[in-house]
Amino acid sequence: MQRSGRLKKAPVLKGILKKTSSTGRITIRKQLADSISIIYKNDTLGYTPSFSYDGSEDEIYSKEEYDDLNEFFDEHLRMEIFCDRGIYRPGQSVHYKIIFITNDPSTGKSIIFNRKNLGGGIFSNRVKQWLENGNNTIVLKDPSGRKIDSAILSINDFGSFSGSFEIPFKALTGEWRIDGHAEVSYYNSGSFRVEEYKPPTMEVQMEKPKKILRAGKPFSVAIKLRSLSGAQINNTPVKYTVSRAGYYPSYYQMNEHLPYNTRVELLHHTGYTDKDGILKIPVNDSALVNAELSDSIVSTFSYYIDATITDATGESVELHESLTLSTKPVSIYIPVNEVYEKGSIPDLPVATTAQFEGPVDRDVQIKLYRIENKSRSFNRERSVDQWYYDKSSWNQWFPDKAELPTAKEKSI
Repeated sequence: MQRSGRLKKAPVLKGILKKTSSTGRITIRKQLADSISIIYKNDTLGYTPSFSYDGSEDEIYSKEEYDDLNEFFDEHLRMEIFCDRGIYRPGQSVHYKIIFITNDPSTGKSIIFNRKNLGGGIFSNRVKQWLENGNNTIVLKDPSGRKIDSAILSINDFGSFSGSFEIPFKALTGEWRIDGHAEVSYYNSGSFRVEEYKPPTMEVQMEKPKKILRAGKPFSVAIKLRSLSGAQINNTPVKYTVSRAGYYPSYYQMNEHLPYNTRVELLHHTGYTDKDGILKIPVNDSALVNAELSDSIVSTFSYYIDATITDATGESVELHESLTLSTKPVSIYIPVNEVYEKGSIPDLPVATTAQFEGPVDRDVQIKLYRIENKSRSFNRERSVDQWYYDKSSWNQWFPDKAELPTAKEKSI
């Protein structure tokens, strides 16, 4: 069967012309435009605006959907349940606080369900009616969903309620929760964990190098295990990985052995501690050696050491450490004041230190310059090819991004 009818006219696309203010700004109503063209003289710049949508407009009050505001507030009532801790032991107390939330009927955004936001009459009526309808109880449940305790709920004028529960000494371990009749927030759901306390049987630490190190040179770290129960610590297996990350100074100097700012796994092995509970891990980063890093450019690389040690009883302990190496491992420190009396600059102390070794002896060349102009020396990374406004206006509106002349220097 064929249908006949009049063709609908295509919608007419409208363009809105606006001029910027004296500061180069315009205001556009939300979702009014899906594209913007900025035109100045013979130059045009296109821009696509992005508008966020949080869904709150779908939650506003409508007389067609709700009988009255009472029904609207009741339907959107929910709880945010906060506990004073995330993990408890059997026999401990759980202190909690509940904040009641509903929606603003005009905007749909979340508001606290209290006397100030709803108004005294509506608030008192809704609290009384809601609690009388069998919603006046909150329950403490264990991991199996079994009811352990309960409390009679009330809502104060500030839209909150607080109390505490006692966890039994023979409580099940796992995830517990506080539950009620109102919907519970996903982020503050009143969930917490109950775990038995087990004193640690061992501890582990990493001993970093003690001598000066330069990026691209071999080095080693030591993992040291200590027993807290008197057990043997020799020949204990240690599963470990060593990885490296860092920015190479120039993209064009990269090679296939050195990915650009990528975390690369260098080692993934299992070793065993010696009679003193020590495992030495040698690291030879061949990719950096082959890269022939320059001494004139500062390149910094971070090494991450992750290890898991498991003893004969099955108890395990983890270690996560890192260290940073640079092509310029020595730092120069010269403490100076902002202002000195003219003609009486004192002797300046100069200190050279290395990250692992500490103070080191080094020859230092120092040059002192006098800046001719008082304005700060500031060069933009990219020069401006066309100014829409004069430089003085730009400096006034955006002083942090102003393009200032380079300071003149004279050696003294």
